[in-house]
Amino acid sequence: MCTAIIKPANVLVPSELAFRNCFIANSDGAGYAYGINKKFVIRKGFMTIEAFLKSLKETISKYGEEWAKATPMMFHFRIGTHGSNDDPKHTHPFPLTKSAEMMEQLVVKCDTIIMHNGILNRWGSSAYSGKGLSDTMDFIQNFVSPVQTLMGETKIFDSKIAQDLISKEVAGSRFVIMESGGRFVYWGDWVKEQGCMYSNRGFETTARVTYVYKSSKSSYKYNSEYWDNYLDGDCTEEKKHTPLLDFNWVDMKFIRSAIDGSNIFLNTKTKKFYTRVAPFWDWKELEPKTLPESVKTEFLVT
Repeated sequence: MCTAIIKPANVLVPSELAFRNCFIANSDGAGYAYGINKKFVIRKGFMTIEAFLKSLKETISKYGEEWAKATPMMFHFRIGTHGSNDDPKHTHPFPLTKSAEMMEQLVVKCDTIIMHNGILNRWGSSAYSGKGLSDTMDFIQNFVSPVQTLMGETKIFDSKIAQDLISKEVAGSRFVIMESGGRFVYWGDWVKEQGCMYSNRGFETTARVTYVYKSSKSSYKYNSEYWDNYLDGDCTEEKKHTPLLDFNWVDMKFIRSAIDGSNIFLNTKTKKFYTRVAPFWDWKELEPKTLPESVKTEFLVT
């Protein structure tokens, strides 16, 4: 079902742990986009988590950590349901365009980008054919782009009529459109965590199970047993993934900012203290002796 991540401007980039968790649950390819010089740059088609992280680290290294925080970004981890499951060209994000060729480019500059998490049943090739456009690509090409054209100079961001038209088609999904300046409009229920918005909780550290289903023509990987009922198929294979750490983000409680500008968090389950370190702002455990005196006095039992 994919996991999409919206990182607004002036928000920290999600942690490497979060990215790895997303890829574990959605392993049909990943991509990201970032705003620079009044344009979005899309980089996608990463079929391994290491390739994705290498590219993202290089981008952040090129422009700097402060830039990475300041600029709007989007990230997407795909489970294919329409079109090809292993075609890098079908990974997200996509530019808002009617050109399928432009949508399939693995590196492209554009003004507006789109991501989707869910299934658009009226759009795209059959989930069992493995050919043609994905549902998201078909929907962008033959609905969203024509709607924007009809609006003329008025952007979808500014038109309730356009947003209502899209809303009827994406009901039950999570869908987002963002322009290079950082303004965005979204549909569906998203999880807000550390300033970012996630289309589901695939970023959390939990034990995961991937179920593989067989149809008459192909096989599909999904990360929830819910799909056993949805596809009316038999679970032919079960792959278990162990947690990467022993806590979830939801267990982390912000305590306060330290003198050096770093933030201090308390894990409410383990009672250990953490901060986040660049470039991906991963969790780093803090030794009690390094904590500010005020934190020691308030939270540590002597």
